[in-house]
Amino acid sequence: MITRKLVVVPPVGGGNSQRYFHSRLLLKDATVGNDIADMISVYGSGVGYRLTGMLHEVIVSDLTIRIKKAGTPIITFTIPSATAVGVNIESTAFNSDPQPFTDGEPLTFDVTASDGSISRTGIASYMLEWIEN
Repeated sequence: MITRKLVVVPPVGGGNSQRYFHSRLLLKDATVGNDIADMISVYGSGVGYRLTGMLHEVIVSDLTIRIKKAGTPIITFTIPSATAVGVNIESTAFNSDPQPFTDGEPLTFDVTASDGSISRTGIASYMLEWIEN
């Protein structure tokens, strides 16, 4: 399941507001595969900010996802199996810096390594964030 949201963030100390975008992926089936969730589109141009992930259940091997934009990988992210449930981890290691996001580009999601867990309430959730430039 994927959700998307736009937030307008007021800047510290005044000035113009900056738009903040995010898409959330709730991973219910961690079977290794490509295009493991619905394809969605970027909805607002900007630059990559971060990707966060949190386990909802204990896993027995590392869980790695790859996010692609227009078919090109933009970030690969691993939640180590030693990570406790409910602990948020993050990465800003996009494949390019800055990582551009253009309104309308397709985003797809792959699982590249996992223990193959399945849970109807979710194995892990991820939040991909970008900000208006």
